Amino acid sequence: MTKLKIGVAAAALVFVTNTTMPAAQAAECPVLIGPDWSGETLSPDPARLLSISDVYHARMIYEPLVAADSAMQPVPWLAESWDVNETATEWTFHIRQGVTFHDGSPLTADDVVYTFRRLLDPEVGSPAASELGAIKPEAFQAVDAATVKVTLDSPIVELPAILATKHGMIVKNGASSDDIRFKPNGTGPFTLAELTIGPLKTTFTRNAKYWREGLPKSECLTVTAITEPISRVAALESGDADIVLVVDPATIGTLKANPNVTLTKAPGGTAVTMGMFIDVPPFDDIRVRQAMKLVIDRQAIVDTALLGFGIPGNDNPIMPTSPDAYRTDIMQRDVAKAKQLLAEAGHADGITVDLHAADLMPGTMAMVQAYQQMASDAGIKINIINESAGEYWDNIWLKQAFAVSNWGMRTTPAALSVAYRKDAPWNETHFRLDKYDALLDKAATTLDPDARRKLYQEAQQLISEEGGVIIPMFANIVAATRKGCSGYTPASDHNRPDFSEIACD
Repeated sequence: MTKLKIGVAAAALVFVTNTTMPAAQAAECPVLIGPDWSGETLSPDPARLLSISDVYHARMIYEPLVAADSAMQPVPWLAESWDVNETATEWTFHIRQGVTFHDGSPLTADDVVYTFRRLLDPEVGSPAASELGAIKPEAFQAVDAATVKVTLDSPIVELPAILATKHGMIVKNGASSDDIRFKPNGTGPFTLAELTIGPLKTTFTRNAKYWREGLPKSECLTVTAITEPISRVAALESGDADIVLVVDPATIGTLKANPNVTLTKAPGGTAVTMGMFIDVPPFDDIRVRQAMKLVIDRQAIVDTALLGFGIPGNDNPIMPTSPDAYRTDIMQRDVAKAKQLLAEAGHADGITVDLHAADLMPGTMAMVQAYQQMASDAGIKINIINESAGEYWDNIWLKQAFAVSNWGMRTTPAALSVAYRKDAPWNETHFRLDKYDALLDKAATTLDPDARRKLYQEAQQLISEEGGVIIPMFANIVAATRKGCSGYTPASDHNRPDFSEIACD
């Protein structure tokens, strides 16, 4: 990779008051507080990574073949470099030498081949399979211990970006799913002898043989979670935590007043979504879906729910600030049009729907409350069902017809695939259009970048205008670090944190 930190280092924001804050008490390791915990499904297996707590665990232990920078462009990591032929049908990846797994065995091409074939294995059921598209498992071949060749039936000009999926972290050749989850053996900066399900914390130990010289800086790190935003701040100010990995906008004012806290903000944003099953009434009528979207004042949502720490969205996973976005203006609120569409759909007196929500990421609950008020102007009554964040991913998401979710930044082909391809395991809106998948397939094999971008834009428009996802905002990730700690800046994509430079006195 071109730099040691994943993500762009943002200038720290430091504010002054008279508050005194001790170092984390009764803890030998720096304590990192996240916003959620996976419960019984907790797993660092890169093939799954359901929640942000899964991601934190995996990124301690495992590393990607290809990483992505703050602009979601592919950069080398365990692949030191790559070459491609003129038709983009044959790619050669050169594996970094001198890298070892935690058990002391060397990283080889066989490990890379096994990792990606496993991601494509239907029995594993990884969401990465939809991101990898039409690539066949046998496309990955080890030429020798240091070289992997990927031979494609059709050109894929963005293959490194596709392989930079958050799931593309390398596991050891032949490792079972149980071993990858419970006895993880990666090349990453920290080790974990055994994953224990139950306790709301995990402590990782420094990998003394890590290949990046001088890293990690901490001998150990402890990761835990507090779902309630104010309690996260209280833990930091009391000394029970050293770093709050996700700060809610509503608590930023408190932290601004503390001279012993450094706030850092990631560029980019996390898509905060409300997803409707488009095959379940009343959402199976496109007019209802469009009405549900038209009631939103998107800038007001950002101002209210995020206190300005984000940007509005246009109901597709590509931010309007991206050069790949199908539109750069923001969809405008039109209550009269929403009422008209509802009447045409047979709901002249309005509709009542349940929206399942939990405080998963900054501003989520404030967003749904603001949406509830806006929707009422068009005769749409939203019953907010407040769910437990600790059980949300297990029991609510993908099971309820209208529910919130959030998605970290991805490369354009990955963002448009992971939840929207017909066979995507994480298709949270049941969006299944052959014409949509055909656009992505064509884009993957289109050599001309302008023509490829146009295809991606057509696909986004289908999601926005016909799909069941509502994305009113993209939230910035803000982290808080106590005085005496350094080395952590949140990544543009919250699925790609780097904990290796954290150091606390």
